[in-house]
Amino acid sequence: MQNYIVEDILGNITNRIYVLESPHTTEIELKIPASGAAGRVMSEVLFNSTTPFGIAIKNEEIAGVGIMNAVQFPLDEKVYQTVPDEIQSYVSIKKIEYSGNQFKDDIKNKVVEIDKEKTIVNFRKRLEKVVMEKGSTEIVVCGFISQAYIELAYPELINVRFKTWTKLKVCGNQINIRYTHHPSPKRNGVSWSI
Repeated sequence: MQNYIVEDILGNITNRIYVLESPHTTEIELKIPASGAAGRVMSEVLFNSTTPFGIAIKNEEIAGVGIMNAVQFPLDEKVYQTVPDEIQSYVSIKKIEYSGNQFKDDIKNKVVEIDKEKTIVNFRKRLEKVVMEKGSTEIVVCGFISQAYIELAYPELINVRFKTWTKLKVCGNQINIRYTHHPSPKRNGVSWSI
């Protein structure tokens, strides 16, 4: 499974953290989050650049930001030649059918049911470490899976409105949280924004 883990990428100072769902093929190959198509969408929108977001952070072309995946291994079974046994149940998260307002709750229920790898605890620990060590004050949570994870990690986070800043205490620090779509290039021409 270790071959499929992609670590977070953070600047020396990380004022804003972007939380994505999980790595995909390019991210696994390069071991850099947001180094593929979604990272390119993010860079184009945020910085008018064609360099994928994660690569730009790694190359220090962009400062003050960082990227985390809620889950550090791929949730899309297409990334694997053979899905490792310990990950098998997690790929079912990506197979949940969109059900309108209930969709995020369906994801949360599935994660709680299958979380033998302690991905919720892992996500919370990594997020708290970044907030404490890097002085982060803003977190942009991209996509329903990431939103489900942050709500499972912080159950007090309720009624977050899309594209509106909401306050959350993380390790005693006041953090602004904002939900947005996943920056997928497959969104039927709908451009991504925060």
